[in-house]
Amino acid sequence: MTSNNLPHIKPLITNYKFKPYYYYNINNRKLSEYFFSLIKKENIIFTLEEEEKGLGAASVVNLPWDSEIFEIKMAKIGFILTKENYSHSTDIIHKLIGNILIYCREKGIKHISFQVNSQEISLIHALEKNGFTLMDTIIIYSISLKNIDFENFKLNLEYFIREAKKKDLPAMQELAGKAFFTPNMFLSRFYVDPLLRKRASILYKEWLKNSFNGEQADIVLVAEIKNKPVGFITCQLPKRESIEIFNRKIATIPLNAVSSKFRGRGVYNCIMEHALKWFKEQEVDIVEIKTQIINLPVQRVWHKYEGKVVSSYHTFHKEL
Repeated sequence: MTSNNLPHIKPLITNYKFKPYYYYNINNRKLSEYFFSLIKKENIIFTLEEEEKGLGAASVVNLPWDSEIFEIKMAKIGFILTKENYSHSTDIIHKLIGNILIYCREKGIKHISFQVNSQEISLIHALEKNGFTLMDTIIIYSISLKNIDFENFKLNLEYFIREAKKKDLPAMQELAGKAFFTPNMFLSRFYVDPLLRKRASILYKEWLKNSFNGEQADIVLVAEIKNKPVGFITCQLPKRESIEIFNRKIATIPLNAVSSKFRGRGVYNCIMEHALKWFKEQEVDIVEIKTQIINLPVQRVWHKYEGKVVSSYHTFHKEL
């Protein structure tokens, strides 16, 4: 087992099926280059080799922002790759996970997470055998803006949608802190995890604050009724390097919520339409948005805009 042996990782990346944006029929070479550029930023990379050939690789990424919020040292597994069709791939996965856990304990890491594609069954089973617990299942929707005719949609004039202002932050942070937890449903893996639950609301408040500051969003839209914020949506444009590689603009909606008191009244549909219009004005081609598989109401809205499910992944946590 060696660390940061990047040349041995390239063939593993080439053969890996579930690279970011694999579902858009992008040239595999370009996609591999993009994935490799992301991997080079990982904190620590382990490789398993045989006769100077890479059999597997994995990475650990420290999470200083999460660690500060939850007041424990946290990290995540960035990726686990194995040689395609290798007869002992399960053994390789277990060895990589074992080395990750040894490293984390040596560094005093108390909590580790990993998001794994739902189709990677052998990897999922290995995580379970190593004490990881399923926290949520996320589905990714893709909305193409090319053929959407917004003239056919009638907005609910009861709600006023506008760009958020600094004065809105306190009220919207309060909304964000309450929006992802209800007595009957957890809409966040941070609320599902008993170790993180007590401070989960702080994470969403800080996330929204960073979105206001332009760190995690390019614009924040707010829905208000009688001058009271009742929902918000954050919009993030693609990075220049991804546009150059993919030859298209793939934007994201990182965070969105509606006050529990105003759900089922068309607020989300209204604010979503404004967000998509804003993206179209920025000449975006595709908008991606994620949610828990159990969150059916928002998915119905995305279907209205011909959103298509393109991928899904499970999130696992382990306390060390």
